[in-house]
Amino acid sequence: HSLRRRQRQMCIRDRVLCCIARAESSTELTVPALNEGDFSVLLNDYAFTPGDTWSNESFVRAGKALSSVLAGEVAINNQQYNYFQHSYDGFELFSAAAVGDASHTVLAEILLENANVPTSRNIKVGDSLEQVQQAYGPGKEDNSDNQHWLVYPSGGKQLMFQIDQGKVSCIMSVSYTHLTL
Repeated sequence: HSLRRRQRQMCIRDRVLCCIARAESSTELTVPALNEGDFSVLLNDYAFTPGDTWSNESFVRAGKALSSVLAGEVAINNQQYNYFQHSYDGFELFSAAAVGDASHTVLAEILLENANVPTSRNIKVGDSLEQVQQAYGPGKEDNSDNQHWLVYPSGGKQLMFQIDQGKVSCIMSVSYTHLTL
């Protein structure tokens, strides 16, 4: 009897261990897909999203600007765009307008440079590569310009994390939808 009982206990133990192992292997990290809110950043209690209309009101809502300058002119699809860089404490906002048609100016890019401003999934400058991947998934690696970026594209927008020595050193949220004006 004791031999049978011991065999039965081992069989049950093996089944339990097998089920635990199967459960552990099936609990792979599942990360929600990007949505429109993932590109937004809350600045002074106001959500800024690349691709949204940019106005003087937007400029004021972002806070006290340290500077606002013409960053340059870029030709895209035979259309010239003026890019304006608006610098604030810890972040920069870039607006874009087609040359000759400033009636439709959009927020083209948000650049986060310090840990005071998190993303919608609570990632901020200084967080680890692992924290980014837990929040957003593996991402697409881009190692151009001797910089390491994790890129998350969706619907004409990109959320990008610059990784330096295993930590986030910069976060960019960019819209390319204004390029089809």
